[in-house]
Amino acid sequence: DESSGILSPYTVLEYLPGGSLQDRLDARQGPLSPAEVLAWLPGVASALDFMHERATIHRDIKPGNILFDGPGHAFVADFGIAKALGGIDTGLTQTGATPGSPDYMAPEAAAGRAIGRGYDQYALAVVVYEALSARLPHVGDTPLATLFQKQTRPPHPLLAAAPDVPMAAAAAVMRALQRDPQKRFPSCSAFAEAFALGVRAAPPPKPARPAPSPEAAPRPSASAAAS
Repeated sequence: DESSGILSPYTVLEYLPGGSLQDRLDARQGPLSPAEVLAWLPGVASALDFMHERATIHRDIKPGNILFDGPGHAFVADFGIAKALGGIDTGLTQTGATPGSPDYMAPEAAAGRAIGRGYDQYALAVVVYEALSARLPHVGDTPLATLFQKQTRPPHPLLAAAPDVPMAAAAAVMRALQRDPQKRFPSCSAFAEAFALGVRAAPPPKPARPAPSPEAAPRPSASAAAS
C-alpha cells in the first residue's frame, strides 16, 4: 500500500493453461503410453533434482502437482510441505494425518525414518506407474492400510498391470519403487534416463496383418472343382 508506506509481501504464480497430469489421466480414463510419459518425465525429474541439490525435498509429488503450460512443458507445483533434506518425518501425526498423499508417500516416511532425495523419486515412480497402468502399485482400503502395505508387501509388478510397457522401462519403475531408498536410483534424472533407455530400446510393435478380403481368397482350380 503506497499511501500508508506499508509493504505487503505477495506471491506471483505463472499461468499454466495446460492443466495438470491428473486432468490428463481423468480425461483419458485409461493408461498413457510410455512415449506420452516420456514427454514429461525428464523435465519433472530435473526439477526435483534441482531442489535436492539445494537441500530441499518436495514431499507431495502426485499427478495433481504436475502442471503443463500451453506448449506442454511440465512444471512441479505446490511446495507447501517442502522440507529440508535429512529431517525426521514421523509420517503420521496423532490425528492420523499425513504430510503428503498416502498413495504416493515413500515407505520410509510412514516408518518415521530420515527422508532423503529418494523420497521424491519414489513418489515420482508411483506417478509413472499410475500413468502407465491406470492403477496404483499399492491399494489399501484406507490410507493407513496403504501405508501398511508399503511396509510389508512389494508393489504389484508393473508388467502384470501394464503388459505392453517395455520390460527395461518397467524394471526402471520397479527399481525406483524399492522399499530401501539405497536400492533406488542415485537421482530422479537417473531414473528418468533409465526409463527412457528402456522405451527407446524396445522393438517397434509389429503391424497387424489385415485379414484377406473374400475377393482375394484363392478360387479352387477346375480339376479340384470337378473332383
